[in-house]
Amino acid sequence: MKQLRLSSIDDETLQLKTRKTKTERVTERLETLVPWSALIELIKPCYFVSGRRGRQPYDLELMLRIHLLQVVYNLSDPQMEDFLLENNTARKFVGLMHIDRTPDETTILHFRHFLEKHDFGKKIFELINERFNEAGLTLCKGRIIDASFIEAPTSTKNRTHSRDSEMASGKKGNTWHFGMKMHVATDECIGIATNAVYGPANEHDIVRARDLISEETEDVYGDAGYLGIDKREEFKADDSNPNRQYWINQRPGKLKLYSPDDAFRVVEHMKSSIRCKVEHVFARIKLQMGYRKTRYRGIQKNAHRINTMLALANLFTWDCWRRRVLG
Repeated sequence: MKQLRLSSIDDETLQLKTRKTKTERVTERLETLVPWSALIELIKPCYFVSGRRGRQPYDLELMLRIHLLQVVYNLSDPQMEDFLLENNTARKFVGLMHIDRTPDETTILHFRHFLEKHDFGKKIFELINERFNEAGLTLCKGRIIDASFIEAPTSTKNRTHSRDSEMASGKKGNTWHFGMKMHVATDECIGIATNAVYGPANEHDIVRARDLISEETEDVYGDAGYLGIDKREEFKADDSNPNRQYWINQRPGKLKLYSPDDAFRVVEHMKSSIRCKVEHVFARIKLQMGYRKTRYRGIQKNAHRINTMLALANLFTWDCWRRRVLG
């Protein structure tokens, strides 16, 4: 067998592919959808200064691209290092040549801790939403609210021999869940997440509803867990929008009392057809990005991760809506 020289290897010419890989499709969407210049300007004032004595920091855009790719695939720091070493598409996306030194897992960890320290996950989420507001999303005055469990490991095989103290157990139906809850609000038109708050799993969904609904919201949609939301004290005392309407789904057992053609079931179907958009956000976070279980201990670290995921999920949701509407 003839031995190939290093200078003769060219990925573009040697690889005869009939279709694009999943990583290529994901990186192409990230390349076009993410406002890289705006994110770099946001983070740069707090980033490490180069030119000083000692080891020089990696380029900010390189580390930011690595972090966002790590978030999309929900990889740990060692997994992300291996992914960069093994996947040529990932190296090309972040801007690494074959001869360039790859950031190790410790460097990736330090950059993640840097972002968590300055709460850049929430800032990135807010920056992305500001772009949508500038494009006219603020014209949509309706909000859909819902909550979903994020499981946490129940094992006590750790240094403290205990479960995560910030997590709790909550029950849904006949199933108990140990972990945290993500409470999300989306717009009623496209399904873009506008607000998000986090808490332990034993909190009821309706407790965090006030934190999700802004003053200009005119219509509120929710599942049966939010029944009686308009009778709570925090909403009765709110005079910012007296004409606000609440479209809350009734419990499934109540629908059995009505025939399929009854007006009551038609209205409930209308509510569900609008409310389902918030479920798409959970599907992106938990199914497509694989964040079904918390990766870190404590709510704050996981909240930073989910905020970044929500920002990217909003970009993907908007891109899907644009393709569906505009063709």
